[in-house]
Amino acid sequence: MINKLSLFGIVVICLVLFLYIADLPKLYFLNDDNIFIPASRGFNFLYGTSFRPVSDLTLQADYLLWNTNAAGYHFTNFFMHLVTTILFFFFTGKMLDRYGLNEVSSYKPLAAAVLFFFYPFHSEAVFWIIGRGALLGALFGLASVLLYLYRQKSRWYLVTSIAFFFVGAFAYETIWIVPLIVLFITYFDIKLFPLQKRLLIKDAIIFCSFFVLYIIIRTSIIGEIGGSPYGSAAIMKFNAFSLLKNYNIMIGRTFLPPTQSAVLFIVFYIILLVLGVFFFRKMILTKRLSKSLVITASVFLLSFVPVITLGVDLHDSESERFLYFPSVFAAVLLAEAIFELGKTPQMRIFFFSLLFCAAVFYFAAAASVYQVSSNVAKVSMTAVSGLKNNSNIYCINLPSQYKGGLIYRNGFKEAVSWLASPDSISVIRISEAELFHTPLFYQIKYVSLSKLSQQDANDIFKILPANLVFDEHDVAFKWTDSSLLVVKLNGVF
Repeated sequence: MINKLSLFGIVVICLVLFLYIADLPKLYFLNDDNIFIPASRGFNFLYGTSFRPVSDLTLQADYLLWNTNAAGYHFTNFFMHLVTTILFFFFTGKMLDRYGLNEVSSYKPLAAAVLFFFYPFHSEAVFWIIGRGALLGALFGLASVLLYLYRQKSRWYLVTSIAFFFVGAFAYETIWIVPLIVLFITYFDIKLFPLQKRLLIKDAIIFCSFFVLYIIIRTSIIGEIGGSPYGSAAIMKFNAFSLLKNYNIMIGRTFLPPTQSAVLFIVFYIILLVLGVFFFRKMILTKRLSKSLVITASVFLLSFVPVITLGVDLHDSESERFLYFPSVFAAVLLAEAIFELGKTPQMRIFFFSLLFCAAVFYFAAAASVYQVSSNVAKVSMTAVSGLKNNSNIYCINLPSQYKGGLIYRNGFKEAVSWLASPDSISVIRISEAELFHTPLFYQIKYVSLSKLSQQDANDIFKILPANLVFDEHDVAFKWTDSSLLVVKLNGVF
């Protein structure tokens, strides 16, 4: 067992390293943040068929605390991730204690928790403010399952378990896998405690009935079960090939970094599957396939079902928030592999160190993506703030994203209204583009039309509608990989 002083030292080192890499003050409002945060002020929690009032309430609380200070919102995301990691540590320990192979050790849950804390392939949930829905789904889900594991000690554990699940269900849909975990737990608990079979089944039925109640409430409010963007209609269409493709990409991306080469991804995914089959075959042959490992592997494979119609991007970090809850079980599987394949403490330390270094490396790469995206967004709002009232902004190459970090695919007009100049500047969207090879120190370049290079002038006017008459305050914003050109279209700065 690890002593408290060593545990404290590990926690402090992890916190310092995480905060150093994440550099929360550099993060800003991105994309839909500019839509959902202002909307939350008016208790507007229904957007089309998207209904996540608990997540929206946290945005409203952040708005009251931080207003337009983006770092405060990102600190809240960090705090949620930290709490989820702590719950994950205790959840893993309890699962191994009850369903493991009677090898009680705090090292395995600790290794799993550290890997989860720095897990690089669920970055969108951590670094994007409204990605916190996935954080909340996992936080409430883990709290619910952890309390459910103690239900035999007191009925209040069952009540609070249901309460956490029911509240979390209104935060994010990935929590829908929790009733499935409850059923697995019930099945194995019946084997462990056969004399309590009727009570255990009764508890599971009560728990699952609240999931049915949630579905009824949700359907009555939004008119369907799935809701946008999860799309009941998309499931009903049942394009088997697309669903199977999404499913395999999500499994692969939980363990593999984004890549521009689909062939390379397929090769490493096949290698990953072969290693997985080899590992579980070894566990079966050596009779070390614990109930805990069966539950973890089964739930991992089923945890993608709530988002299977969407999938995750193969080439960058977009949609990685959907991998946040599955990465809980992925981290446990990795910790299991470390301790089973490492026959000596030295081998286990070696395997863990390899995975930890890889995780930190890719975590830092993900953090840099959101830092660059944030800087582009912050620079853009700085440029808007310097304009005169009643200006028109003609947006050319409005940046939609940078390597998966969404910038202004949506929300630029709302950002201008909320953060820069309410209702006094008009945004005219001409074209959008993705940014590549963009430096962290993105710059603004103010230039009058007469001083503009011939190439930039041609690029601007060939895309603007013909015969426009520009007001003296009108400007064109042209985003490039290195800077934002603010061009005065009539007169000089």
